[in-house]
Amino acid sequence: MQPVCFRGMKNTTQEQFIIYTDEDLGKQILCDAHTDGGGWIIIQRQIKGDENFTRDWQSYKDGFGTLENDGDFWLGNEAVHTLTNLGPHELRVEIRSGGKDYVALYKNFKLESESNNYRIRLGAVSSDIDDGTNGLSYANGMFFTTFDRDNDEVSWANCAIWNESGWWFKDCHRARLNAPLKDGKVFWFNGTEWMAVTRTEMKIRLM
Repeated sequence: MQPVCFRGMKNTTQEQFIIYTDEDLGKQILCDAHTDGGGWIIIQRQIKGDENFTRDWQSYKDGFGTLENDGDFWLGNEAVHTLTNLGPHELRVEIRSGGKDYVALYKNFKLESESNNYRIRLGAVSSDIDDGTNGLSYANGMFFTTFDRDNDEVSWANCAIWNESGWWFKDCHRARLNAPLKDGKVFWFNGTEWMAVTRTEMKIRLM
């Protein structure tokens, strides 16, 4: 059976964004049907800055937020783990900074299981804002951290508390896309400067 959200679907629908229920996951999914041929499942979005991303482990596991009307949300670590175990996925990160839009594309993206603290795995990156050591690449191989479960490499503090959000923190980050958007705390380090981010989306697609 053809999946609802698939590469090349741009030619089959005029709708850019489609919300559907994934019966296997037991939850609603937001599909980007147009970008680069379509077939992208959006796993994170901050546009309005009206969603609280200062959440505990269980909330990040299950997901939270609003898919409709450009709402901010986190799909859920367990759902992303399940999806990325279906086969090799690519991850597309879109940010807006200084009125310009930027993209970082990562091959072989995967989240490991909860027993491995949803460790993030990233393959080769294609981007002008991530040289493979900065941006999200800095978090490659890291466990997920929340204010109630500290898995970062800082022995004397919890990066999730400092940054008011859950993330794959190292010591602590070179990208923090879940920090409070309205407070101007979302940033991305491109290797030379910290970019103030005003909009962010993370989306995945089967390779």
